[in-house]
Amino acid sequence: MKKGFTEQIAYGGIVAALSVAVLFLSAIIPSGQFGFAAAAGCALVLVILHSGKKTAFLVFIAVSVLSLLLIPGKDTALVYVAFFGPYTFIKNYIERLGNLLWEWVIKLAFFNADITILYFAAKFVFKMPDELGHTLALFFVIYNVTFVLYDIAFSRLISVISFKLKKFI
Repeated sequence: MKKGFTEQIAYGGIVAALSVAVLFLSAIIPSGQFGFAAAAGCALVLVILHSGKKTAFLVFIAVSVLSLLLIPGKDTALVYVAFFGPYTFIKNYIERLGNLLWEWVIKLAFFNADITILYFAAKFVFKMPDELGHTLALFFVIYNVTFVLYDIAFSRLISVISFKLKKFI
């Protein structure tokens, strides 16, 4: 069923407001920063399925700007803006390749480039102390394993949403 423009914008606005609220929870419960950023990124799937990629991209931009302006601790907003938001779109394009090996190579390359940029931005731009020291390699291994688990769970969530909940969205 073709959705009207007004319905798409209203749906996108609701999801954007909920995403900002979820990201704001990281100010209340700091231990859930990555989980809240991941949940806000997953919400974009609902918009993609309901209203399309263009509306979802506008929601991503709105959530990014609002979270950077409104959330007291900017680290959760930066993780959403740098990884969890864009990854929803990137995953969509990568998984169209049809070659599982290349899909994982590209996903892992994107992820490692992203965390490398975030690491050096934190260290040199924001002048955060280098607490990782000699454990940097272990940091990357743990984050890559976590990313693979996240991607598998995210794929399953997308399947559930698209096949079982599509009639409600």
